[in-house]
Amino acid sequence: MVMDRRSTGVGRESGCDNNEAQELMFIGASNRRYAHIGDVIVVMIKEAVPNTPLEKSKVIRAVIVCTLKELKRDNRMII
Repeated sequence: MVMDRRSTGVGRESGCDNNEAQELMFIGASNRRYAHIGDVIVVMIKEAVPNTPLEKSKVIRAVIVCTLKELKRDNRMII
């Protein structure tokens, strides 16, 4: 679960990152306060790797693929 207006690092060790951003700020997700796994969110780049096409303060779309908190489904399966 990700909350609105929070900064977060991008997890390179988890293999979930395919861009050159190091830190992102969550802006919004379809008029909801929280976002969960699988949601497309709008983020702003706060810090990027030097010498890459991404620059600071650029607004991009991203998808949440992993979180620290587990997700419980309706069929009692925990991800």
